[in-house]
Amino acid sequence: MFGASEMAFASGTWSTQKAEGCSKEWTYNPYGASSETHEIYSADTSNHSHYTITNAHAWVDQMTDCGPGGYGVYADHINMTVSFTVFGSNLQGCSISLPFGFSCSAGPSQETLTYDRTCGPNVYGCSATWSSLTLYAPSGGSLTRGVVMQTTTTLVRSDGHSDTYSTTAV
Repeated sequence: MFGASEMAFASGTWSTQKAEGCSKEWTYNPYGASSETHEIYSADTSNHSHYTITNAHAWVDQMTDCGPGGYGVYADHINMTVSFTVFGSNLQGCSISLPFGFSCSAGPSQETLTYDRTCGPNVYGCSATWSSLTLYAPSGGSLTRGVVMQTTTTLVRSDGHSDTYSTTAV
């Protein structure tokens, strides 16, 4: 299943992308510029004691000016925040084992693992890739409703002006 905007309940692959319209906030180009953020991940959520994200990739590309030339443009830097949210019961607040580089926030029935990546200076894109993430429920807890991925992109120009947008959580 590709492009579905619903959470992963079983094994499969999910993907989405978000095109950001013309903006002058992150570029000095007089026409403004656009970009696209993409994400894809495969997961096995069939076991309620752990979920395995077998691979995941988020990236920003297609950074082009909005003028008649459609030329490539760069951002001073790009900040990407990639999050994976798992749902369950008795998760006890960030009790899931965190993969290296991730932070966690929790509610009573969900935990969100967040990874921040900055690319720069003067970049035409940015990406982050994971080959295997296993998320374990704590003793007495269970993972019950799948996992979703979402990427938030902030494109920044050298004076600090920026534009932020997010993909749909899938």
